[in-house]
Formats: sequence, structure tokens, C-alpha cells
Amino acid sequence: MIAATGIGSGGTNDRVLVAIVRRRGANLTIAWGVRLDGQPLTMAWIPLEGGDNQAVAVQVSLPGRRVTLLTLNLTQRPVQLRIGEGVLVVDSVFAVK
Repeated sequence: MIAATGIGSGGTNDRVLVAIVRRRGANLTIAWGVRLDGQPLTMAWIPLEGGDNQAVAVQVSLPGRRVTLLTLNLTQRPVQLRIGEGVLVVDSVFAVK
């Protein structure tokens, strides 16, 4: 995967977000985040239990702010995420916690 900004030459100051992805194999999962203020963000995959490899969870952390958990669950079968000492069960297609 190649990710970049900019459109090359031409004297313009436009910064266009670009992702070029090449894959081999049957499955590909990509998470990509951009902050509008230009500051960094941290993304991490969170292991799931259940979901038959049809569910993913990503933790998004912003400096000085709360942590957000995004879950995509295509089958809507219950999946479990272990967060600290607790367990979160998600059975919807998309969840934000």
C-alpha cells in the first residue's frame, strides 16, 4: 500500500489524499484515518473473538482526547472484544464506542 498527499506538479498547493492498494490473496483489510487539523492519530487493530473473520475492530487514539473504538461486523453475529478487564459484545453491522 502506498499512501501520500499531493497531485505532483502544476504550481498548485492542493493536497489530495491518495491511497494506492495492491493485493494478493482473497482478503484485504485496511484502516486509514486522517485528522483535519494535521495532527497525528494512532490506529491499532483489536483482536476479536467470533465473527468468522467477517468482523474487524480498530482503536483510534487522538493525543489528549478519548479513545474511540470502531467495529465493522458484516455477519451481525455477536463478537467479543476484550478491553482491559471487561468484555464488549457487538452484534450490529457498525458500532462506535
